[in-house]
Amino acid sequence: DLDRPVQGQGLQILIHTTMIEHDKNIRDEYEFAEGATLDVLSIVAIPNDQYRPHHAFNQTFLRHVLEHGLNKAVEIRMNPEEPSDDMILGSVHHAYLSQIPGEIAKYERAPKVDRRTKEGKAVWQALVESAGPNVTLVKEDLWDKAMLLADKAIEVRKDVLGIADIHDGPVGQNTEVCLLADVRIQKEGKHYDFKLKGQLDLVWYKKLGDPVLVVDYKTSSSCAEIPVARKSRDSMWALQAYTYCTLAAAYYKAPASAYYIVSSKENDNARAYAFSQDRMIEGRNMLIRAAYRAVTQFDTDAKHQGITLL
Repeated sequence: DLDRPVQGQGLQILIHTTMIEHDKNIRDEYEFAEGATLDVLSIVAIPNDQYRPHHAFNQTFLRHVLEHGLNKAVEIRMNPEEPSDDMILGSVHHAYLSQIPGEIAKYERAPKVDRRTKEGKAVWQALVESAGPNVTLVKEDLWDKAMLLADKAIEVRKDVLGIADIHDGPVGQNTEVCLLADVRIQKEGKHYDFKLKGQLDLVWYKKLGDPVLVVDYKTSSSCAEIPVARKSRDSMWALQAYTYCTLAAAYYKAPASAYYIVSSKENDNARAYAFSQDRMIEGRNMLIRAAYRAVTQFDTDAKHQGITLL
């Protein structure tokens, strides 16, 4: 069964119908997750430039563990793929929405150049050298699309989530918030400790102690209900939502809820989505299952991969 959305006043709620798993190992992991507890032992905020070097699980790595197994997840982490046009568009989209000057400065709009010709290759090489090694040149059509979709996301953020000004909330940085936690999963007297990190696009609340909104921006081919429901299932957004809410709730010491603003590349529109309680429980189970698999298999299956488990 596919996830199916329930619509309400501009916000789509994604719910989930339980799927039967036939693989014994998967069933065992589900059984462990349902009876285990998950606790954040300690948590700190870290600077953006320190996020990637930290050896810790993040939601992307844990998703790959569930999708491909531990060894493949480690391989993907060690050998990231070259960014595609869609990935670059998403990165520029996020950078613009973050309103952090240093983030958008990582990208530069480049004029249209036909790199199939000798002259075009020479012009492009000159642009690359002019931009410098720390700047990614973005084709003008991708740049313009990213800016358009970001403007649509800002409209939804204001009209649906009620966030007119992202700085009219918590004191300090509230975009691209990087959190690093020591986490413990425990069941029947056994416990497993690991580090968990997350980079949250936007954290917003009125005053300290108020419920926290954790907002994540997505670009997709469509922002309509059924395609987004399918995408959220296939890409395990519930795992991301639960991970981010767990980190935010622990750091800000307040209840946290996840919201997604999905911008459509096809029709230049955007919509807001949230998860039902059932989907958040599903995300919790995914997090525990993936962490349990990674921690218990790491010593025997991944020593040769050159990653130290902290």
